[in-house]
Amino acid sequence: MNGNDISKLISYWLRHHPEDGGLVIDEFGWTNTTDLLYALRTKGYEIKIEELFEMSNSFDKVRWEFNLEKDRIRATHGHSINVVIDKDIAIPPDVLYHGTAIRFLEDIIAGGLKSMSRQFVHLSAEADEALKVGQRHGKSILIEVDSQSMYKNGHIFYNTSDNVWLTKDIPNSYLSFGPWRTMDGEEGVLLKKELNREVGPNHQLNNRLKTLKAFMKRDDQDDCLFIDSSDNTVHDVHLTWNPQDYYSNNYPRSKSHMSLGAWLNSDFMEDYNFQ
Repeated sequence: MNGNDISKLISYWLRHHPEDGGLVIDEFGWTNTTDLLYALRTKGYEIKIEELFEMSNSFDKVRWEFNLEKDRIRATHGHSINVVIDKDIAIPPDVLYHGTAIRFLEDIIAGGLKSMSRQFVHLSAEADEALKVGQRHGKSILIEVDSQSMYKNGHIFYNTSDNVWLTKDIPNSYLSFGPWRTMDGEEGVLLKKELNREVGPNHQLNNRLKTLKAFMKRDDQDDCLFIDSSDNTVHDVHLTWNPQDYYSNNYPRSKSHMSLGAWLNSDFMEDYNFQ
């Protein structure tokens, strides 16, 4: 096992399964460095304390940190075990970023960003860095987080020593996906009202009006995404906002998709790549 494999094993113990190495992690994620070195020896790896410090300093990003006495060590982030981050609450930048693969987008759009098996959602202040993280899971999509509004509304943020931003689950109302974003209930009601006003009796969406619900919106133009609760089809509608009360069979322009996933893999990707 080379140094990289050893570092991965240490991170695995400190973040996820300390019991695999016979380690005891306290509520703040700390364990004794002597216990860690002993655990490595039981696996056949003789590592001196100086080599452990050298290995920690060799990473591009900080993975572990030591206390002032250098006799305790913990992972800086990425925990799936229940630990308390004993750092001061930090004020985040106005915008933070999260990179993910497109196959996860449908769940994120519907339910927001969740920490899943981790304790926190991991965010970056740099878009490029977030995209690199997302590439671990396939083609990376950048999600923009309105962290300023989150903080004003009482959400707590922590900033780790390697400048990873941590917070609990993020509702989808704070997220933007390329030019698209989800919306709150009040805005959705307004858009549905406008759709009802514009759609004529022979328009292709007329027979769906009772079951359509506004779901997403583009801020750079008047395209809105409506989802039909009766069959889960989605419909990209370009509202006209014409002040005249009229009905049209051809306007507003609309394009239908069999599912949210079908839209994400076609028109959404075109919009996203065009940016």
